[in-house]
Amino acid sequence: MQKRLKMEVTSIPKGATNLEAKVVNDKVFVYFDYEVDQSYLEEMKGSKEWLDKYFPVVHASSLFMQDKILRHKPESLNQVLFKKRVEDAINSGLENFRAQRMDASIGEDGGICFKSGLRPANGKSAVWWDLEASHFFPQKHSRLGLTKERVAFLALVMKELVDSGQYDVKDVWKAVCDQSRDIAHCSDSYNARKTIELTGSRLVGNWNDLGNLYKITVNKNGGFELTGSFYGFDGNVCSLSFWMKDHHPGNFHRNSIGWVVMDV
Repeated sequence: MQKRLKMEVTSIPKGATNLEAKVVNDKVFVYFDYEVDQSYLEEMKGSKEWLDKYFPVVHASSLFMQDKILRHKPESLNQVLFKKRVEDAINSGLENFRAQRMDASIGEDGGICFKSGLRPANGKSAVWWDLEASHFFPQKHSRLGLTKERVAFLALVMKELVDSGQYDVKDVWKAVCDQSRDIAHCSDSYNARKTIELTGSRLVGNWNDLGNLYKITVNKNGGFELTGSFYGFDGNVCSLSFWMKDHHPGNFHRNSIGWVVMDV
C-alpha cells in the first residue's frame, strides 16, 4: 500500500553532491556528499564528525600477542624491550580509547586546541598538561594518555602500516624501534626542518606528528614519562619506542608535548 508523503527540504547546502532520498518510518531523509571545512568542524566540537576527525578510536582491546605483528621475533634490544612492554600492556588490560590525531596548540582562549598548521604547545610542564588535558573535553574524560596506551597505540600503528601494505612486519618493527626517520620527524628525516614542525605534519596512516616532540604520558604509578622521537635527534637515537622514566612533573621541557586521549 502506498502512502503519500509530504516533505520540505530546506537544509541542503550549496555544493552538495550525490543526493539520494530514502524513506525510513514514513519519513524522508536526504543523503548527500559535502566537503566540510575545518572551521565548521571546529564549531561542532564533540560531534561524532569532530571526534572522528581529531580523535580517532584506537582499538586497543583488539591487540593480542597471537597477532601476526606481535609474533615477530625481535632482532634488536629495542625490539625486545618494546615487545615486552606491549605484552605487559595487554596483560594489564586495555580498553579502546580515542587519541589525538595531531599535536595540540594553544587556542585563543589560552587552552589547548587541535588544528593543523599551528605551532605545537611545547614547553609546558607535565602538571600543566595534566590539568589542561582534563579540562579539554571532560564529557569524554579527556586526559593525558597512559604510557601503556601509547605502547598499544604504536603497536596498532604498526599493524595498520602492515595491513595497508606499506611495510612488511620486519621493516615496521625497525621503523618504530630502531630507526624512525621515515615515519617520524627526526633530525635525519627526509626534508628535516631542524626545528619544530607545525601541527598536522607528516601523515602516517591516520596520524600526524608521530615524532617532532616527545610525548608526555602517565605511567602505572601516576608519574610522568617522556616517550617517542624528537626533531633534534636522529631516528636511531630516539626512535618512537623510546621512553624516559620519571619525568619531573614541574619541569618545563621545551622538546615535549602532552599526548591527549579520551573515552570512546
